Formats: sequence, C-alpha cells, structure tokens
Amino acid sequence: MRGPSLQSEQISAFADLWYEVRDSCGHDIPAKDDFDLVRLAPYLPHLAFTQRREDGTPYYYFFGTALVRGFGIDMTGCDVTQNMTALAKDQFLTVLHAADELERQKISVNGRWFIGPMTTSDGRTAYVEGLTLPYLGPDGLVRRMTVNDIVGGLALGSTIGGHDMKLDGEEFNALQSRPTWMYTHA
Repeated sequence: MRGPSLQSEQISAFADLWYEVRDSCGHDIPAKDDFDLVRLAPYLPHLAFTQRREDGTPYYYFFGTALVRGFGIDMTGCDVTQNMTALAKDQFLTVLHAADELERQKISVNGRWFIGPMTTSDGRTAYVEGLTLPYLGPDGLVRRMTVNDIVGGLALGSTIGGHDMKLDGEEFNALQSRPTWMYTHA
C-alpha cells in the first residue's frame, strides 16, 4: 500500500468542515446538531450516515442522492456490507471490530479513509474515494458519516456495482489533530 493521499477536493473540503466544527464545538467529537445544515448541504448528496442495529450490525440510515444515482440503488435502511464482495466485507468487519475495541477502551475514535475499485454496470472499473468521520448522535452514541466521491472511471449512464477489495486505506484517530495527508496535493 502506498501512503495515504486524498484525491478528491470535495472530500478535502468536507474534512475542513468537520475539523472546523470539531474544534469549535467544545467536545472531542461533534454532535450532529453542531453542524450548520447550510454548510453541510453541499455534501449531503454524497454522504452516507450509518448507525448500528441492536445486534451491532451497521446500516445506512441516510444514503445521499448522488450515491443513489451512482450505485443505482437506495441503500437507506440496508446493511453497510450488503453490496460488498466477500473479501471487502471481511476487510470492513475486521477494521470495524478493531475500531470498536479501541473505542471501548477509550483509546481512540477511528476515522477511515479509503480509495478503491468498483465495477460499473458496463464492466469498467471506477475508483471511489471515501472519508468516514465520527459524530455523536442525539443519544450520545458515536455514529459515522462517510463522504464519497468517484475519482475516475465512471462513464455517462453507468452505475457502480459491488465493492471490490480496497486498494488503499488508512485508519486514524479522529480525536487527534488532522493528519497532514488529509489534504489534496495538486
């Protein structure tokens, strides 16, 4: 794996917003209500908000309109791993369980960056980049929001199919300062 490097200006701008809100809200992790909806609005089509079912399974409780168009399906209410290949699902669940353990031990609250291939409806490979950051739900539990951007390979009229194994990814402690790699480098 090469070192992390953001490709999407949109994702970098979303990170700007999240860290600004975190630094001004007065707590380690911003609450959902700390975000000004007007400033969050440009990202909503590309955002997926997740929370956990009673059995701990993560699911999308919000799946933005650009994601619906790109994936060709509204994943609202669906398990996060529903469209993942077996290998991608194993990767995701391994990372999720490790992050959960760090949170339980109050060591860190993980964020995630990823970029990887996805097969399109016309058989091409598109690359999707995403950045997952935590926030506090109204119940005080840590939840996640992920902003996604297609950074190459999607043809007009195509949709994205299942998740393949991610090429690159980076886990980071969202309680710490913003990592230096979390900026686009043009």
